[in-house]
Amino acid sequence: MKIIVYAICKNEEKNVKEWYESMKEADEIYVLDTGSTDNTMKLFKECSKVKISQKIITPWRFDEARNESLSRTCDDADLYVSTDLDDRFIKGWRNIIESKWKPGINKIRYPYVLKFNPDGTFARFLNVGKIHTKDFKWIYPIHEVLECSGKVSELEIPELVLSTTLESGHKEYLDLLKLAVKEYPGNLRHQFLLAREYYLNGQNETAIKEFKKYLKTATWDQEKSVSMRFMARCYKNLDDMDNAVLWYKNAARETPNVREAYYELGELYFKQKNYLESKVWLDEALSIETQNKYYINDEKPWNGSIYDMLAYCNYSLKRYKEAYSHALTAKKYFPNDKRIEKNINVYKHYADKE
Repeated sequence: MKIIVYAICKNEEKNVKEWYESMKEADEIYVLDTGSTDNTMKLFKECSKVKISQKIITPWRFDEARNESLSRTCDDADLYVSTDLDDRFIKGWRNIIESKWKPGINKIRYPYVLKFNPDGTFARFLNVGKIHTKDFKWIYPIHEVLECSGKVSELEIPELVLSTTLESGHKEYLDLLKLAVKEYPGNLRHQFLLAREYYLNGQNETAIKEFKKYLKTATWDQEKSVSMRFMARCYKNLDDMDNAVLWYKNAARETPNVREAYYELGELYFKQKNYLESKVWLDEALSIETQNKYYINDEKPWNGSIYDMLAYCNYSLKRYKEAYSHALTAKKYFPNDKRIEKNINVYKHYADKE
């Protein structure tokens, strides 16, 4: 089996060595540099498996850059693996693919971890599919996806873990998203991503307007629910708590088995010191034990914060044994938190008398 890794990069000298070490299980590696002014090109020339070339993409768009990189690879590989320089595969990733793949499968999906919990579980992750055969091309100027010239036959491999070292958070993508909406006016995904971009850039009122436009024709419950949560956050930023509560409740109804909306509404009530309502929604959130793998996962609903808040809610409602139990669980997530440790002692004092 022949596996090719290909990538695009620009000014990535800090990532070259680790990325190459992660990817060198491939038979060949192709990198298209799109205009580096640092030592990226020089460092890649020292990597034995890498074939480095350069081309400036003007005007910049991600699909054209990735297609150009793919076009410079060989034509006889079984699979082509697209990654970025801040990505890292789990060690032994090639053997995992070879043990699962069968002829006829032309695309592989796997978890892309944005952040790990201290115990190694996934704090935030997406399911992505950037391993493919040669009969695919990239489309869309940003948030690009693979389009197949024939029928897609996917394989999901949960053990195949790709993670990112990216720490900078969000980039300025508004112009490219506006271009994507213009080029593909009926594409709901782009409408959603444009609305989200306005939210991420602090343009709350514009974001609300765009989310409502998207929701008029949207059909996918997962993305609709995420949109509603973002709208609730926008209203919260605008100090309109009534609408924030409304849209959190709408989000929970849209995807009743997803924890995030319940958690965020419980957190909102907690900050308002409405501990009874907070407990209701946080208890509901806690009853959902499986993290959603189909879309955007938030870290906080799964990192132990829910137990910390529930402990204080129950303490305020004089349910001391519940408070003590939740605080002990919170301590497992945050073992060095002195505040939680102090609270445990207080809750235990009252729980012993209950």
